[in-house]
Amino acid sequence: MSYVCLFRLYRPTRFEDVFGQEHVTRTLQNALRTGRTAQAYLFTGPRGVGKTSVARILAKALNCDAGPTPEPCGECESCRRIAAGNSLSVIEIDAASHRSIDDIRSLREDVQFSPTDGRIKVYILDEAHQITGPAFEAFLKTLEEPPAHAMFVLATTEPQKIPATILSRCQRFDFRRVAVEAIVARLRQVTGAESLNVDEPALYAVARAADGGLRDALSVLDQIVAFSGATVTAQDVAEVLGSLSAEVRFALGEVLLDRDVPRALDWLAELLDAGRDARQIVAEALAHCRLLLLARLRCAPDELKALPDDLRRRLEAQAEGFEPDRLMQVVDAWAACDKQLRWHPQPRILLEVTLLDLLLETRPRPAVSDPGTPSLPGREQGEVQTRQSGTGPHSGRGNERESEDALEAAPAPRRPARAVPKPEETPEQPLADGEPLTLEAVRERMPRFLSLIREGWPPLMAHLVHAEPLAVEGDEVVFGFHGWEASLNICQQAERRKILEETWRRVLGRPVVFKGMLAEAPRPAAEAPAADVSDLGEAVSLAMQTFPGSREIDG
Repeated sequence: MSYVCLFRLYRPTRFEDVFGQEHVTRTLQNALRTGRTAQAYLFTGPRGVGKTSVARILAKALNCDAGPTPEPCGECESCRRIAAGNSLSVIEIDAASHRSIDDIRSLREDVQFSPTDGRIKVYILDEAHQITGPAFEAFLKTLEEPPAHAMFVLATTEPQKIPATILSRCQRFDFRRVAVEAIVARLRQVTGAESLNVDEPALYAVARAADGGLRDALSVLDQIVAFSGATVTAQDVAEVLGSLSAEVRFALGEVLLDRDVPRALDWLAELLDAGRDARQIVAEALAHCRLLLLARLRCAPDELKALPDDLRRRLEAQAEGFEPDRLMQVVDAWAACDKQLRWHPQPRILLEVTLLDLLLETRPRPAVSDPGTPSLPGREQGEVQTRQSGTGPHSGRGNERESEDALEAAPAPRRPARAVPKPEETPEQPLADGEPLTLEAVRERMPRFLSLIREGWPPLMAHLVHAEPLAVEGDEVVFGFHGWEASLNICQQAERRKILEETWRRVLGRPVVFKGMLAEAPRPAAEAPAADVSDLGEAVSLAMQTFPGSREIDG
């Protein structure tokens, strides 16, 4: 094939051509200038950010007729051969397919021979984390003390898989994701050299889709040019990538702002009926709402400045119509939806419910009554019941496993949860001025406190059912968690504690400090008076007669 794709045609050939990795290129150039190059380098970072390209430029700088030099000429025989990929001084090895101890043994034998057409033999091991453990062990001595004419460059996207013994023998350079502005600048150069007419919104859309990878950006641009020809618009990018255009994203912001249910459902139906992927819709909605939040809070200016001027102005204008709390709720809802889409059998229904939840958040939601579980709003109640029946009880005592989903996956209670009185039956008034904060006052307002938590943070409510107020010490309210260390740890987290203290401030009318402690669990059955079998249900009575023994369960 005669055509060469853009990311190969415009691969960097000099250090100055590498975008977004100045901390790497400057260090290597100074090392070449002062003669302080190492025998082994480790280049790490995400895909498409220039690791292999910089390794080739380094090899070119070492073998240039004018070198070693920080600025290879690109004109000598050695530079041309390395650029063409047929130099015998640069050996690129795919470590994913040459990962065994036999492959490393062959490399050790080959490294002893001097280069035939250059000064330094540079071995570039791509995807180096794929090398097996025994092969790494066999490679240690050669990597630490190679011949004077050899250098190794290990490139990997997963540095955590590289053994520490290898890391200690290499100079490590962490390549960063390329910023959107840098990608756009490079795309402008390429489109100018190729005589392509690409508008600014299209360039920014391609840069955002690349997710920090310059190679990905050039590949996407190549694909879009094949679709649209020499003139490319943002609509062309949206068509090829299946992403949402700026107009569609701003239309979402408008329906959220107006709480327009029919228009919101029409917006979603139009996208899904056109074949848009549900996860792509959620990802784009989440990204737009996040930018709205940043614009509303007037933070992350660099990220907002990376947008075209007209889009940034529209974003800031739309963000002013939202309260920050509302935008936080919207972002959380889309993030939760994205997580559930991975297993949900009906993506369309999930997206519709998410939109309706965001638009009808002031509408009271039905509670599901269950004697063993606190009353939670509809969907959260079903999720807690499912986890309890599917996973069984999980005691927090002695369980050191930490999970990012600990707040959502509430442990099933060992004892029936306390019934939560209805809000209308509880005191609504805060403490009067001068009225002392007492344990009795806290207990009287406990149902009101739980009601507010249930409305605003249902998953947190599932942990508070295991707690009760034990004491009041000044402005500090002490809660005891009966044998539920996991729930105690979650409620003690800074952000959760802040929620609890703010809710108590609303209930009591004054600031308080929340303190949790692990209280004694209920007395084991062996120490309690023997239960009268006649008081138990028929099935339990039969089980106890059939399987005599202690009722104590080893948890």
